[in-house]
This record gives sequence, structure tokens and C-alpha cells, in this order.
Amino acid sequence: MVIDVLFAFTILFLSFFFSLSSSTIMSISSLDLLDRIDEQCIAVRIIDLLCVSPGCPTNWVLNVSSMKCLGLAESTSKPYVLSKRKIVFFFENLTLDEISSLLGLRGENYDLKFVLEPVFLSGESSFKLQLGNADGGFISSRLVIIEGSLFIFRVSVRRKS
Repeated sequence: MVIDVLFAFTILFLSFFFSLSSSTIMSISSLDLLDRIDEQCIAVRIIDLLCVSPGCPTNWVLNVSSMKCLGLAESTSKPYVLSKRKIVFFFENLTLDEISSLLGLRGENYDLKFVLEPVFLSGESSFKLQLGNADGGFISSRLVIIEGSLFIFRVSVRRKS
């Protein structure tokens, strides 16, 4: 009889322990999924903002200190037609901290990466503009036009560990 009671308590304890550990594992998986969804939403929001908006003011390259919001689109054209001047300034003169701040990611725990590369290469010349390090993050891509040429613009967002 005592052995039966001990056996019953052991089974009860083990089932309670396994149910706790499995719920912890499920909540960790749920958190990972939420992080990935968060990365995806931020990447899509960033790339759409950069490719559709010319920024505020629209000629922010001339006076960066007056810039209130970042955008790479030409001010007089359709969405996804980007300004070469803004692209060059973006990749060569802005830091990731400045970009994060202008995109409204102040104090957020995200690594960002921006990549721009041509779709069609003429001859043997090849180039890729790259800024940041968010390898392994969620990537959002758009086809964009710069001075009549087609490019792929990618934004990668990864939550910092």
C-alpha cells in the first residue's frame, strides 16, 4: 500500500514537472516567433518608408541638420524611384545610429543592414553598397530604380542578443 502511494506521488510529481518544462519550452518558442514577427514588421516598415518617402525636408541632403525624417525617393517621381544623391549620402555619410534615430528606432535593440545591388550588370563590373551587420535577421527587399537602372534594395533587421 505504501509503495502504491509513493508510486502515485512519483507519477504525479513527474507529470507536474514535465508539464511545467513543456510550457516553458512553448513560451520560449512563442517569444522567438514574436521576435521574428517584430523583425519582419520593422524591416517592411523601414524599406517602404525609405523607398516611398523623399524625407523631410525633401532636399535633406543639402542641409542634414534640418532633416526630420529619412527617405530616399526622388521628390518629384513615383514610389521606388530613388535619388542617387540621397543613396550615396545614405551609404557614405550616415551612421547606423543616425539612421536608427531618423527611422524612429531610438533605444531599440535591433541590428540593421542595408544592401543595394544592381539587377543587371553591364560587362564585368559589379558592385554592392552595404551598411550595417544584421546577418541572420529578417530581410525585406524591393526593386527600385535609380537613374533609369534597376536595383535590389534590401533591409535586414535582427534583434540584438
